[in-house]
Amino acid sequence: MGVAWGRGADGLQLLTGARRLLRAGSSHVREPRARYCFGQEQKRVRGLREGVESVAIVEKQESASRVPGAIFPRPRAKRGSSHERSARVGRQLCRASYDSTVNRAPTLDHLVVAISDWDRSNAFYRDVLGGELVELPRGRLAYRFGKQQLNVYGPGSESSILPADPVRVGNSDLCFAWPGPIADATRHLERHGVDIAEGPVARQGARGDGTSIYFYDPDGSLLEFISYG
Repeated sequence: MGVAWGRGADGLQLLTGARRLLRAGSSHVREPRARYCFGQEQKRVRGLREGVESVAIVEKQESASRVPGAIFPRPRAKRGSSHERSARVGRQLCRASYDSTVNRAPTLDHLVVAISDWDRSNAFYRDVLGGELVELPRGRLAYRFGKQQLNVYGPGSESSILPADPVRVGNSDLCFAWPGPIADATRHLERHGVDIAEGPVARQGARGDGTSIYFYDPDGSLLEFISYG
């Protein structure tokens, strides 16, 4: 009988079923009738299928006892046995999968910057910061950086909704992670004729301690390159 682990009274609860984990190469495991807790982490299940298979072996070989508050029996393995150790790996894998797919926090998608001259700002954010220019509805553009972007308000653009105090030209303060030593960022700005307002200086960012340099966009918004290298 195939097994997987989910939340229960002590943080783990056995879910039983049939036949899907057989694709991971185990003759002991069958796919569950209900969706098992690994969800989008099925590749990780295959990568550590020894632990998952051992959970199934334990269930087959050992008598099961009830977990208070659980709706399925939980197998017990002899402490210190290879099956017990492998079963623990399987349970830890499932717990990590649950936390990463269910208890995730939102991520930053985009911010807004206001500019006064489209051509000047488009060239700056494209050439100096490496942004991709993306057209948006209502006469607007965005500067895209990987999975995040800056939505841009400029001459002629409109928005269906605005904050109580809308973003104004020159009042943004943005930081970009530089993918190398801060000395390379300094030389990059010098090649593009951009003056450094401050730095290099020690700063703290989202990934911990780093070194930063500060400069301005064409409208006076403060920009920062931070290097963690």
